[in-house]
Amino acid sequence: MKLIARILCYLAIAVVGGWYLAVWIAAHPFDMPDFLYHAILFVLQITHNEQLSGDEDVEALGIMCLIAACMVGVGLLCWLLDITVRRLRRPHPWQRSGR
Repeated sequence: MKLIARILCYLAIAVVGGWYLAVWIAAHPFDMPDFLYHAILFVLQITHNEQLSGDEDVEALGIMCLIAACMVGVGLLCWLLDITVRRLRRPHPWQRSGR
C-alpha cells in the first residue's frame, strides 16, 4: 500500500511539475527544431493522418511533445532523487550498531 501511495505521489509530481516546466519553456520564444518537425510529419504520414500535416497542427503536436518530454524529465529527476535519498538514509556497514 505504501508503494502504491509513493508511486501515485511521484506520478502527480511528475505531471504537475512537467506541466509547469513546459509552460515556463513555452513562454520563451523559440523555433521548433527541424528534426522534430520532420519526425512529426513522418509519423503522420505513416499513420495516414495527412489532414493534421498543416503548419499549425504540427506546431500543436510539437507543443504536446514538449509537454510529454517535460513530464518524463521531471519524473526521471524525481526517481533519481528518490534513489539518492534512499542511499543517503541507509546506514553504512561501519555505522551499524551491534558489532
